[in-house]
Amino acid sequence: KIKRVLLNEAQVAALVAIVGAEYVKTDAESLEVHGQDETEDLLFLPSVVVEPANTAEVSAIMRYANEHALPVTPRGGGTGLSGGALPVAGGIVLVALAIGAQGQREGMQ
Repeated sequence: KIKRVLLNEAQVAALVAIVGAEYVKTDAESLEVHGQDETEDLLFLPSVVVEPANTAEVSAIMRYANEHALPVTPRGGGTGLSGGALPVAGGIVLVALAIGAQGQREGMQ
C-alpha cells in the first residue's frame, strides 16, 4: 500500500520561498485539477501544486523534497491516458508547463 504524504505549513512556506506565492497552489480547485488526468475515474489529490519557472527552481524544489522525503510527481499538460502523472502518494505536483524555452514563465495562471 502506498503511503500518502501531506505537507505541513512550514513545508509549503519553503516552496513559496523558492518560487513565490503566486506559483504555489493549495486551493481545492487546483488540487483537484492536478490530481487527475484523462484517465477515467481516478483522482489522487496532492498537497500542493508548484509551478517552477526554470531549472534552478526545479532543482531547489527537488533538493528540498529529497531532504524532507516528500514525493514529487512531474506533470505536463495532464492529457495522459495511463495515470502516469497522478500523484498517488500525495505530496508535490511539479508542473513543467511554466518552464519556457528561455527559462521564464510563460503566462501560467
